[in-house]
Amino acid sequence: MHYVATCESVGYQNVGHRSCCRSNAGGASAQLAGGDANTVAHELQQNNNAQAVVIADRILTTRPSDCQVLTLRGIALSREGQVSDAQNSFEKALESCPDSLPALEGAAQIAYAKRSAAATGLLQRILLQRPDDQTTHAMLGSLSFQHADCAAAIEHFERSLPLVQKSEEAQRELGSCLFSQGDHPKAEETFRRIAEQDPSEKNLLQLVMVEWKSKDFDAALNTLQPLLTSSSGDGKTFALAAQVAEEKGDTPRAVEWLHTAILKDPSETDNYLLFATISFNHASYQVGIDVVNAGLRQSPNAAKLYLARGVLQVQLSNYDAAVADFEKAHALDTKLSLCRRCHGYDSQSAA
Repeated sequence: MHYVATCESVGYQNVGHRSCCRSNAGGASAQLAGGDANTVAHELQQNNNAQAVVIADRILTTRPSDCQVLTLRGIALSREGQVSDAQNSFEKALESCPDSLPALEGAAQIAYAKRSAAATGLLQRILLQRPDDQTTHAMLGSLSFQHADCAAAIEHFERSLPLVQKSEEAQRELGSCLFSQGDHPKAEETFRRIAEQDPSEKNLLQLVMVEWKSKDFDAALNTLQPLLTSSSGDGKTFALAAQVAEEKGDTPRAVEWLHTAILKDPSETDNYLLFATISFNHASYQVGIDVVNAGLRQSPNAAKLYLARGVLQVQLSNYDAAVADFEKAHALDTKLSLCRRCHGYDSQSAA
């Protein structure tokens, strides 16, 4: 997202451009005033950007601080992709005319694209003159999101909703901040709008995650239905459905979907671990062990599976088997330090 700094109206890429008013050359020239500047502006309106730079450079040899010509030169250079030179031109313009909106917008566009620390200050200077400008608020919202300032991001995004709602990225940033700030209903609404605008698998799954974490289990499962019934539905989708169903309290369906997830992706260790967790929570320890055994046949060096099986073995008082599993897990991954506790289990069994 950025300004399109021209002698025309400014716009917002990825959010929806305001119209480029070439027929409004008189108004644009008036803002960037006078004489020779009009010639540069005319070349810009004809998209003769290189010629505009040539004319601007000629003028600047005698009037090096002409902020209007410097701004037009920056616009032409930006269009030509000469970003550093454009930035220098806008900065020189602001030295002479610190409140020039076209120069501020041009400099802000480049700073925003570079994620420069100067971007926020430039945008705030624009808001001093146009406090309700949606383009500027949307840009500040995105910058605030990137700086993990969700309170500020929400404030700016909400002051630019018509633009934000045209941008999937901006809506996603707004939705993420709303969720992190505890406003789950608005977060759901935002992610639902994204999914309605583009019902891609990615967008549907993001909506499911928000609905699930908001404890709206029925809505999450309903959103998942098209993916579960699709021939392209993968193991991760069924595993996610299983987790939602389990938290809802529908363990039979959770087990069914988890079995499907394992069949679709038998090498995915997390599915066996999830099954082990469900088995543990419902005291179905042997069933869990049997499923983990199947996982170990697929991934014989999966340390977490040995750890999970060890925990289940303890529940059945199979301490020797548990100790062996804990030691194997520790040997495969020293970060899994439950092996120290194995000796405690071993001592208990000996006693």
